[in-house]
Amino acid sequence: MRNAIIYCLSIFFSFSCTEKKKESLGYDGQKDSVKSAQTQPEKTLELPTFVFKTGQDESENPTTTVEIQHQGKSTTIGKHTGNVETIAQEKYKEYDIPSNALGACFVWWAGSGDYYYLISENQQYTLYKGWQDEQQEDKGYHWEKHLTIK
Repeated sequence: MRNAIIYCLSIFFSFSCTEKKKESLGYDGQKDSVKSAQTQPEKTLELPTFVFKTGQDESENPTTTVEIQHQGKSTTIGKHTGNVETIAQEKYKEYDIPSNALGACFVWWAGSGDYYYLISENQQYTLYKGWQDEQQEDKGYHWEKHLTIK
């Protein structure tokens, strides 16, 4: 008799635990129906990034190809003679770059350079391009919208 009671209690507790486990997974009482505890994965916002490809031309001058990589695609935005440098955020003001820019860089060679910065505006990304030359008579970087990335 004692064994029968222990057997009945064991069966009772095993069913009780099974039902609680099903409830924690979203069991809705329907036969063969368990709700998924995982919803569709959230889309992560991938920010565009600068990619630099460096090399040398036939005269052994340094060359840099500047690209923007976003959502698995790469877009060439400039091919330049010169060395590339990224611009640290704490120096943005010196280059007339907005403090909320996502990234900035420039390629300089033989007294002139091309500059880029990327900003998020109006639910899209905008790439600005500027230039500066040692011989220019005005000041500044001549920033203009160059490319929009959606």
